[in-house]
Amino acid sequence: MKYRNLKLMSFAFATAWLIGCGASSGPALVAGDSTQNGSTVVQSSSIGPTGGTVQVTDAASPLAGTAITVPTAAVVQNTNFTIADATTSPKAALPSGYSGVSTPVELGPSGVNFVQPVDVALHYTDAQLLAAGVTDESKLQIVTWSGTLSNFTFLSIKNRNTGANTITGQALHFSFFQVVSASNNTPTSVAVNTPSGQLSGNIAINFILTDPDPDALTISVQYRGGSAGSSFRNATVTGQTTGLSAGTYWITWESHIDEPGQNSSDYVISIACNDGTTNSVAGYTAMMHVDNSSATPPTNNGWTTSFAVTDSNGVAVSTVPQNSSVKLRLTATNGTGKIQTVTYPSSQTYEFTASDANGNELYRWSTAAGIFFTQAFVTTSVNPGQTLNPTVNWSLTDNSGNALPAGTYTVTGTITGTSAPDAFGTFAPVTLAITSGNTGGGALTATMITEDANGNPTSTFTVGNSVHFRITLFNGTSQNQTVTYTGGCYQRSTWSIVDSNGTFSWLSPLPSCAAPPPGAPAPVAPPETMAPGQSLTYQGAWFPASTQAAGTYTASGSILGNCAPTQIPAFTSPTFTLVSSGGGTNAQITGSLTLLDNTGTAVTTVSAGSSYTWQMVLTNTGSSSVTLSFATGQQYDFNVTSPTPPPGSGMPIQLFWHWSNGKSFTQATTTLTIAAGATHTFSTQWNVVDNSGAALPAGSYEGHGSVPHNGTSTTTVGTIPAYPFTVSAGSSTGVTYSLVLKDSAGAVQSTFSSGATITLEYTITNGTNAAVTYNFSSGHQYDFAVTNANGVQVWLMSSTMFFTQAFTNFTVAAFQTQTFTSTYSAGSNGTYSASAWLVGYQPASNATTPFSVGANAADTIPPSFNGLSSATLTTVTTGANGVQLTWSAASDNVTAATGITYNIYRYTNDPRVMYFVMPSMNYSTPYATVTNGTLTFTDTNLTTGGNVVHYYAVRAVDAAGNEDSNTTELSVTVP
Repeated sequence: MKYRNLKLMSFAFATAWLIGCGASSGPALVAGDSTQNGSTVVQSSSIGPTGGTVQVTDAASPLAGTAITVPTAAVVQNTNFTIADATTSPKAALPSGYSGVSTPVELGPSGVNFVQPVDVALHYTDAQLLAAGVTDESKLQIVTWSGTLSNFTFLSIKNRNTGANTITGQALHFSFFQVVSASNNTPTSVAVNTPSGQLSGNIAINFILTDPDPDALTISVQYRGGSAGSSFRNATVTGQTTGLSAGTYWITWESHIDEPGQNSSDYVISIACNDGTTNSVAGYTAMMHVDNSSATPPTNNGWTTSFAVTDSNGVAVSTVPQNSSVKLRLTATNGTGKIQTVTYPSSQTYEFTASDANGNELYRWSTAAGIFFTQAFVTTSVNPGQTLNPTVNWSLTDNSGNALPAGTYTVTGTITGTSAPDAFGTFAPVTLAITSGNTGGGALTATMITEDANGNPTSTFTVGNSVHFRITLFNGTSQNQTVTYTGGCYQRSTWSIVDSNGTFSWLSPLPSCAAPPPGAPAPVAPPETMAPGQSLTYQGAWFPASTQAAGTYTASGSILGNCAPTQIPAFTSPTFTLVSSGGGTNAQITGSLTLLDNTGTAVTTVSAGSSYTWQMVLTNTGSSSVTLSFATGQQYDFNVTSPTPPPGSGMPIQLFWHWSNGKSFTQATTTLTIAAGATHTFSTQWNVVDNSGAALPAGSYEGHGSVPHNGTSTTTVGTIPAYPFTVSAGSSTGVTYSLVLKDSAGAVQSTFSSGATITLEYTITNGTNAAVTYNFSSGHQYDFAVTNANGVQVWLMSSTMFFTQAFTNFTVAAFQTQTFTSTYSAGSNGTYSASAWLVGYQPASNATTPFSVGANAADTIPPSFNGLSSATLTTVTTGANGVQLTWSAASDNVTAATGITYNIYRYTNDPRVMYFVMPSMNYSTPYATVTNGTLTFTDTNLTTGGNVVHYYAVRAVDAAGNEDSNTTELSVTVP
C-alpha cells in the first residue's frame, strides 16, 4: 500500500442529461437539514437550465471532494441538488465480502431518472484505505442502492485518480453511494430473479453480478428438473454472456423443457462464472416454476406509451381557460421483458408542439424555451419495467410568449430517440380547447374544504393531529377580479372551529408584527388580482391537543377583504370528525421530540439569532418490523406554537412556525420501515424565527413533531409529547455590511500575486429581529469596484454587464446573511482598495477593504490540518517498544503537499514522579520534525518500566513558516 500526501484537487465531470421525474419536487434541503432517510445534508445547490456543479469544498468535511455535475439543458427549471452524509443512516448491509472505504453519501433529489449516466465522484482518504486494508486501489468499486431491486448494485467505473484519492462512477439514479473494497477477487454474488414460465418458449432471466475483479467474466447457464437425481442440461441463451463486469443483465432462456415424465415442475437454473484465470465460481442457482399452460413464447407487451395534457394536480384536461397553464407529459414504459437501447440523435430527448385548427404550428417547446442542444448521439439503456416520463409546464403561449387566442388546438408529444430491439409505440395527439376564460359559469365562486397535512381532502382526523382548511376563490368570469385586504399585520383570512353543541373550540389568533410608527395605519397584505380562469387559495391549520374530545366539528373560514368588481360569494362551512388515536397496545411506534443546541445538548431556553436542531426519534417497541406508508414524499413535520391552554379554557393555540410551510413534496406514495427495537430520526435546523423569517419575541412556546402516515388497524404512531421551551430576549446588532477578498483556494488574503484571480465576497448580515427587504428599479442590485492608490477606478463589475429593467428585490431574514460574489484579475504591483455596495442604498451599504498586489505576494495563511490521527504502541526491536504516529496530509493555499513540514510535540506523565505542577504540552519547541510531506513518525526515545504515559500532538508548517494551531493530543501508555 502506498501512503501519499493528500491535497484536495479540482475534479472534471462528463455531462449527463436529466429528464423530469419529480426533479424539482420536495423541500429545498440546505446544509444541516436531514433527508427523508435521516442523512445530514452538507452541500446543496439550486441548478437551472444553464447547468452547474455541486461539490463539497470544505476540506474539514468527511465528504470533501464529493461532487456531481448537471450540464446545460439537463433540467428545464431550478432543481435542488444535495450531497448528504449517510454515516448514521446506512441503507442496508453492504454486499457480502465487501467493506466500506469512503464515507457513505446520499445524493438528491431522489426519484430522478437520467437519460444517460451521471458522473458521481467520491473521495476517500489514506486513513480510510489503511483501515480497510486496501493494497490495490485499482480494485476499488462504487456501490449504490437500487430501490427497484432492493439491493446494492455496482456502478460502471469511468475514472480512478489514485493521486487525488477519487473514483468516478456513472449512475442512472440518485440514492446511497459508497466506495468499497473486496476481501477477495472472486465473484461474491450472482442474484438470479426468474418468473414462472411455460413448458416451451422464451423465458426472461434477470441476474445481478457482483464482481470486484476488473477481468471480464463469461457465464454459462444450465437447468435441471427439481426432482432428485435429474441432471443439468446446457441452456441455449440469447443476450450478453461474455465480457461481463459487475452489473445487471437480462438474458432469454429458450427453455424447451423435455424432462421425462414431467408436465410441470420446479426447475433449477444454475449460472457459472469464470474470468479465464483462477477465479471460477459455480452453483449460483434460483428456482423457477415451469408449466405446460402454453406452448408458445410469453407475450411481449412491447412499449406502453401515452401522452396527456393535465392540470397542476395531474388530472387530464381537454378544455382550459386563457392565461392558465397546463402540464404536457409523455409516458413510455418498457414492457418488452428485455433491456432496450434508446438512441437520440442529439442531446434533445423529447419535444412538444401545438398547432391550430388549420394545421399551423404555433408552439414548439424547444424553440419557445430557447434551448440549444449538442449534436452528438446520446444513448441510454432502459431496463424492463422502467419508465421514461418527460414533463414540461406550458402557459398556453406561442413561441414568442404571446397568449394563444381562444380556439381548438392539436397538441403533440414525442420522444426523439429510437428504441432497439423493439420500437416505441405511437403517442396519440391531444385535442385541447382554449376558452376565453369564462369556464366557471360566468361567476366568481368560493369553496372550502378540510384536508390533511399533505393536502389530501378528508373529513376524518385523529385527535392530536393537525386539521387543515382551504378556501379556493375561482374567477370564472371573463374579466380580472382584484381582492383588497383589510386584515391588519398582513392577515388574509381567519378561521374558527365549533363543536356539535355550537361552542367555540378554537379561534385563529391575530398574527404578531412590529407596531407601525405613530399615526401610521396597520400594515395590510397587498391586493391580489385573478385573471379569468385563475384562483386564489387561503389556508389555515388547527392543532388539536391529545386531550381534545373526539366528536363532530364545523370549520368556518372568512376572507378578510373585498373583491371588485364582483363581491366574494358565500360558501359552505365543512364539518369533520375527530376520532381517538387508537394507540393502546397496538401502538408499536413511540416518538420523542427534543431541541438541541450546536453541541447536541437538549435545551429549554433559546435565543433569537442562534441556530438549533429539532430532533424527532421514532422507536419500534414491538417484536416485529413496522412499515409506515405515506401518501406523498412528506414523512415528517415540525411546528412551533403557543403553549397548549388548559382543557376547557377555550383559549386558542397560535401557530408561529411550520417546517413544511412553502415546501412541496412528491405526490407518489412512500414508505418507511423500522425494524423491531430500532429507531429512526428526523431532524431539521431552526433559527428561532416564524414563517415570515421574523425572530420570535421573548416568551413561552411549544414544539411539536408529527408523522403524517396512513395508519392501519394494527400499527399506529403513538402521541409524540410536545416540547415546551422559552425564548429569551435577544439583542439586536443592526444590519452590517462586510467585504473580504479570497484567493483561488478560498482563503482570505490581503496580498496577491499579479494576475491572480481574486474573489470578492460581499456579505449583508441582518442582526435585527425582523426581516429586511431591499427593492431595486432593475436587475442591477449590487456592484463591486477596485481603485488604485491615486483613487482612480481601475475596475467596475457592472461596466460590461446588462441588467433587466424590471423591478426586483430580495429579503434577508432576521439573524440571517445574504452574500454576493464576483471575481477580479489582479493587475500590476501596487496598493489598491476594493469596495462593494447595494445599488441605490449608498453610502449605508458600502463596504471596503485594502489589498496589495506584488510579484511575490506574502503567504500568511497557515496550512489546513486536522492534526494527529493515531498513536499506537509498536515493537521497534526485540524487547524494545516504540510509538507509531500517523496523520492525514495537510493542505495549503501556497505550499504543495510535498513541501509541508510536520512538527511533533510530546510530553510525558510518569506516575513514579511527584509533580508540583502537572506537565502539559509545550508548543514553543518541537520534540521532532519530519519534512517532505512525510505522514508518519516512530518515537523510540521512550521512558519505560512503570506504565509511563506519553502525550503527542502534530502541527503542519508551510514553506513560509506558518504553523497551524490544532490542539489534538493522543496518548500511549508504555509498560
